[in-house]
Amino acid sequence: QYEIEKLQEELAQLKQSSITSHVDIPSNEDTKSLQKIIEQQSEELKDLSEKYLVLSSQVELQNEINRQKNETEEQLKIYEDQIQHLIHEHENLVEELQKKTLSTIVTVDNECQTDDQQHDKLTQINMKLKRILQTFKDKIHRIVIEKPELFINISEDTSERLDHLISTIGHQATQINLLQTDHASTLAMYEEQLQTLIQERNALVDQQVLQSVDKQQESAELKQSLISQQDVDEDNQSLKEIIKQQSEELKDLNEKYFNLSSQFDSNINLQLEFHKEKKEMEERIINYENQIQNLIHERTNLLEEIKKITSSPVPTIDNEKQTTDKLLKINNKLKRILQIFKDKIHRLVTEKPDLFINIGEETSERLDHLIATVEYQATQIDLMQTERDQSEKQLQNQIQELQNSLDACRYQIENERPIKTEQLVNATPPSDDISRATIENYEKQIHQLQQKLSQNDDERTLLRERLNEVELEFRKTLDDRLSTTNMYEEQLQSLVQERDALVQQQVLQTTENQYEIEKLQEELAQLKQ
Repeated sequence: QYEIEKLQEELAQLKQSSITSHVDIPSNEDTKSLQKIIEQQSEELKDLSEKYLVLSSQVELQNEINRQKNETEEQLKIYEDQIQHLIHEHENLVEELQKKTLSTIVTVDNECQTDDQQHDKLTQINMKLKRILQTFKDKIHRIVIEKPELFINISEDTSERLDHLISTIGHQATQINLLQTDHASTLAMYEEQLQTLIQERNALVDQQVLQSVDKQQESAELKQSLISQQDVDEDNQSLKEIIKQQSEELKDLNEKYFNLSSQFDSNINLQLEFHKEKKEMEERIINYENQIQNLIHERTNLLEEIKKITSSPVPTIDNEKQTTDKLLKINNKLKRILQIFKDKIHRLVTEKPDLFINIGEETSERLDHLIATVEYQATQIDLMQTERDQSEKQLQNQIQELQNSLDACRYQIENERPIKTEQLVNATPPSDDISRATIENYEKQIHQLQQKLSQNDDERTLLRERLNEVELEFRKTLDDRLSTTNMYEEQLQSLVQERDALVQQQVLQTTENQYEIEKLQEELAQLKQ
């Protein structure tokens, strides 16, 4: 535009000079020079006209470029607005995602804390139940160790031992002796049960360790997700910086564009640079469109992630619920075992209230009293067994003494009878008062006495056989472990009564025999006289 104005001024000067030349009267030389000048100026004018046309075309091209530039700037502005809008929406979504994530993490932490509290509570209840159960087992195990003879053929199962202990208490009042047993198998079974409990405990410990490792892994995953979220924020920040840089580049390009637009002389270079810049702008526009698409895609992913975080539960809660359910099952199992113990002891208290006088209602106290009663009654039974053995031995000695005395009496009677009869016959003078029938009568009486002695021997033999049978039966009952204290007491009473009756009978028979012998001796003496 400036050159056009300059050319117009030169054209005006030429016109002014031509008017002045017409006013003056020129000479030929002046005319020729003027013609040359006019020709030169005509050529210059022609050149200027061509330049004007070129400049006009350049102006039109510049206007077109400006128009395209304006359109491009408007399009870039639209894209920038879209990018800013998407960035703002992305920031809102990221903020919402962080809030959702934080709220989810807080919810998960609260649920984890609640589950941890419930887990700790269940663990404490589990340990308490195990301690109570172990206390019962230790008490029963202690009585097993102290009195192994009370648990003959009883397995290591604590419930079975408690049943046997209650059964022993219920029948100990009627028993004399408790059975001998092999305690090694019981200890082995108890060790096996302890090993099972230890394995269960180790399994629980391992499970808790695995749960702790899972929780640590889940915590690491949550931290990783937070770190990745921070990475996303950093990416967004870097994207903002890139967009800012691109805005600055666009600003620089605009400045360059204005600088280039002022350079009309370099038309070809200007067009080349314009096409190049246009291509770069198109590429940037494509990049902007790609960024917009990426932001839209990222926005969609964030929305889906927010939806998943909002709707999907955390797997950790399910794992902890499974652990809690398992602990509840174990606690219920331990509670059932303890309740069985309590029910059995309560049943014994109901059936035998006289055994639990002045004893509290606590199961542990009742079990201690039960064990103490078993130990006391076991001691009493041992003492009764010792007394029974001593009485049996004493009875056998007395029977042996009676046997010896009876044998001596029989031997004495058998030896003295023919001697005294011969002495009586020899010493008796012939007399009419003593008849042969009287002597025969005495002989019959002596024979009857001998028969009575023989019968007494037979009865003594029968009694001895009976005693042996009773002893065999007693031994058999003891070996079979089926007899009770009452039966042994009754048998002992029966044996004592039989022994007393036998002793009394033997004493009476001996007294009668002695009396009859003395009477016969007196009668023989009278006959001799």
